[in-house]
Amino acid sequence: MRDESAEGLLAELIAKRSLARFGPLVLVLAVLAFAFASLQLLVIGQLLVGVVAVTATVTAFITDTMRKTTVILYEFDTDAEASFQGLDL
Repeated sequence: MRDESAEGLLAELIAKRSLARFGPLVLVLAVLAFAFASLQLLVIGQLLVGVVAVTATVTAFITDTMRKTTVILYEFDTDAEASFQGLDL
């Protein structure tokens, strides 16, 4: 295996770790919106707000995960590849 750019990978990991997460903020806003809806709206409005709140929260958490993910690919040299193929996985 060759070390192509460990510094670039480390910089990407640090940059992605420092990104803000929006999921918790959306979750708090969704809970507040649902609390307001339960006090002010009819049942159909509460259900609509609940569905939108859950959808927005799940979308925000998935988006956070995708934004903060770093894909690491390895390319083995011939000796390492032969050793890897010999493993029983």
